[in-house]
Amino acid sequence: MQIHCLNCNSRIDYVDKPPKFCSECGSQISSIASDSSIRDDQTIAAAKTTADFAAVDFEDLDATQAPDNTRPISPEHVEKFNLETVGPYRILGKLGQGGMGTVYEAVNMESGRHVALKLLSAAVRGTPEMVQRFQRESEIAASINHPRSTFVYESGEHDGQLYITMELMSGGTLRDIVEKEGPLPVGRAIDYMLDIIDGLLVAHDAGIVHRDLKPSNSFVDTDGRIKVGDFGLAKSFLADSSLTQTGTFMGTPQYAAPEQIRNADVDERTDIYALGGMLFYLLSGRAPFVGNAAQVISSIATDVPAKVSDFTKNIPRPLVRLIASCLEKDPNRRPFNLNVVRDGLLQYSTRGAMVADPGRRMAAFFLDSITASFLSVLISTFTSPTLMFAMSAFRYEIHPQLLGLLTVLPVVLLYFSVLESWFGTTLGKWIFGMRVVDNGSLELPSFLQALIRSLMISGIPLLISNFASYMMLEVTPESYTDWNQVMGMIFKSQAAGMISWLAIIPMIAFARRENGYRCLHELASGTRVVRLSGNLESKLMDHFGVTVPTQAEDNLAFGQYEVLGQFYRSTSGSPQSTFLVKDKKLNRPLWLFDGFGDSPLNEERTNLSRPGRLRIIQHAVENGKQWYATESVPGLPLVEALEQPGCKWHSVCPLIRDVAYELMLSEENNLIPSRLTENQIWLDHTGRVHLLDHPLIHSTVDGEDQATERATNETPIETINSILQRFMAKNSHPVELIELSKELQGDSLPEDKYRWLVTRMNEMVEKPSSWNSVDRIGMTAISLGCEYSIIMSSVLLASFLAILTNIPPVYQSAITFAGGCLVVGLMAYFFQGGPALRLCGVSVRRNKDKSPASRIRATLRAIIGWMPWILMLAALMFIIFQLKETNVEVDSNIKMSDQDFGIPVAITASAAFLVAGLGTLVAILNPARGLQDMLTGTRLMRK
Repeated sequence: MQIHCLNCNSRIDYVDKPPKFCSECGSQISSIASDSSIRDDQTIAAAKTTADFAAVDFEDLDATQAPDNTRPISPEHVEKFNLETVGPYRILGKLGQGGMGTVYEAVNMESGRHVALKLLSAAVRGTPEMVQRFQRESEIAASINHPRSTFVYESGEHDGQLYITMELMSGGTLRDIVEKEGPLPVGRAIDYMLDIIDGLLVAHDAGIVHRDLKPSNSFVDTDGRIKVGDFGLAKSFLADSSLTQTGTFMGTPQYAAPEQIRNADVDERTDIYALGGMLFYLLSGRAPFVGNAAQVISSIATDVPAKVSDFTKNIPRPLVRLIASCLEKDPNRRPFNLNVVRDGLLQYSTRGAMVADPGRRMAAFFLDSITASFLSVLISTFTSPTLMFAMSAFRYEIHPQLLGLLTVLPVVLLYFSVLESWFGTTLGKWIFGMRVVDNGSLELPSFLQALIRSLMISGIPLLISNFASYMMLEVTPESYTDWNQVMGMIFKSQAAGMISWLAIIPMIAFARRENGYRCLHELASGTRVVRLSGNLESKLMDHFGVTVPTQAEDNLAFGQYEVLGQFYRSTSGSPQSTFLVKDKKLNRPLWLFDGFGDSPLNEERTNLSRPGRLRIIQHAVENGKQWYATESVPGLPLVEALEQPGCKWHSVCPLIRDVAYELMLSEENNLIPSRLTENQIWLDHTGRVHLLDHPLIHSTVDGEDQATERATNETPIETINSILQRFMAKNSHPVELIELSKELQGDSLPEDKYRWLVTRMNEMVEKPSSWNSVDRIGMTAISLGCEYSIIMSSVLLASFLAILTNIPPVYQSAITFAGGCLVVGLMAYFFQGGPALRLCGVSVRRNKDKSPASRIRATLRAIIGWMPWILMLAALMFIIFQLKETNVEVDSNIKMSDQDFGIPVAITASAAFLVAGLGTLVAILNPARGLQDMLTGTRLMRK
């Protein structure tokens, strides 16, 4: 049976007697709602008006009795506020009410900003402890400034009434989403949880534990992202005995950790328990424990929660284990901090996943093939005798080729199918940071999808290769003593290998950069491989410091703001200054811009609240001069970070996209600053960019003060392009960025240029841009697997033609060598560097100016790179030619030392092998410039 809570609109399951208190919000439930079925809206509305006892929101209660008497303590009455105004705010409507206070929607009559106004209720206003707790809540909430946590504007007192104003969140909560849509897909749920973790990290770094995390405290922003709110029960990791009530439980029952129930010490692992419960709820549609408040608290203290997979399907097993570890009763058995949880969730997120390029995929496939082959050999050691015995029982003699296929093929297919469907990755993909997902939902593929993938990319080539070997090769003892048969075996073996490649080539031929490099087996199975970048958001501030102010020259004060330091002061023209100030009421730092009257802040800008612009806390005009205070976001100008060596384009690209997106939105409302210098594009300490209305600091170029003069006449597009060019001058970047910079300098930009730039950045941010050692290993695997097979075939063909002549073996070897070089040159000329480079999306450029290398230069580079490998093949063929020429009998007793030609050939082959190995090593250590690049003045760059 179910009962309906009239306060939070939750549906609560029960078996025997209906609960008297809601396990979700803690409110007392009126008997009129205690029906076995959910009533219609009219009945519910009537119930609300005739309830015997007004429901009290447990979320805002600060005390309930200890677990032996778990009924929430309700105030004797709920205060009915009949206020119209509080300070500068006009109340528009009630949003919620609890034991500690009431939250209203209000509007600032001076600025027009709509806020959530929280008032301390009269029931606790006279209690010094509660007043102190309310003031502490204001300071704690105001100290947490992050895009993933709700923002506090101010606190104050009006006629004895304490209040705090917060960001108004009108998009609902996670609980609203689940109640409307039911359990969420894994990727979407993880995305929401990562937002919450990002917001909590700032609090935990400040030593603050939330203690009341739950879906109804997680608010949906206008961009669909989540913000953590209601730090009303937040507590420092350090003891806070003056505000702790002995023997009381603080929090909401369903997501409270066992140590909260016991009133023991809490730390960041307390919030981790709540995160596990929230993720359980998002994936299953129910909390880990359900029932009335007493049942839930008792279960949390004593029972082991069920697995989330018991209530919903298709949850990856590692994720099930991670949730279970978060819900451990012993805090020591939970993940020890938020970063551990975050790392465990990232692989399932739909964000931060980039297109997996062929080079990296080939490297993973190369490793997986070795692993699968090793497992198949290991398993076939035990299964082959059994299979042969079973066949002999039926008097059937199995061919060795078929026996090998029957023991190897199932192992290979199961290796890929099981790992990709259960975990989304194989050993190779895991090492190289990739996973397989369903192309539509980005969830884990089904077993059938994974089986289709493995059958097409591994099974079919294996079948064809074995069939070709079976048909073409017939090995007898005489095969090793007859020269013609030896040569025939070499050609047939090479042909069998080439035939297997004929099955793989159609698979990869469909891969295009435009379709995310999806091959035929992925198109057929409805899957794709994504590269996990960890997080596409910027990590630049992990390496660079923040801009700090200098000491202010004058002892200045602006109302309630105390000046702590000065960033900038103009010495010419109208006086302009920027300061770091402290809000005395909330004890938090802010920025203050004084004297910038060239672009007045209108009401729309003052009330603007989005990540790309700073929130304006207060705007004042005094004696014809205006100043305004904004939130403080420690950081530095973006251009200063991008000029530092070591910046990665995959971190920079999202930042440029966000700048373009903010300019696009600002243009619609005519809110683009009248002047936009490079210093007004600000990178904060969390790795996000903001468009400042005025420069915070000086721009100094060659020692000259350029605070407002530099780039005054440049358009925002020109400013962005200038930043990109300064980044390209000191850091590696894809070729596409060079082309974009040229387009930004042209006169043919579309009318909606900012939207166009956002689209271009979105296309680039999803594609691999770096060219590192892992990618180079992958391209080497492609080269050795594809190009080397073609080169070896051409060498064998040239050798066969050379045998038909009667010239000496040394000249026959020269023909072999020339044939290999000719094929390499032709491939490099027509593919501008080679098929492997084309497939991996890599361009051969001149190192000096990064312009495209000519076909001749690219061809020369390829010939130099492949020459040691061709030389080794030619040396091998010379030995065969010489032995045939001297009519030496081929047997196992031949020794190279017995032949007068053996030592020089061995030295030549060994030297070529060493050079080839050295060249490969240098290329892996320095992916952009291998030995052949250094000799030809080229470099490799992403297209």
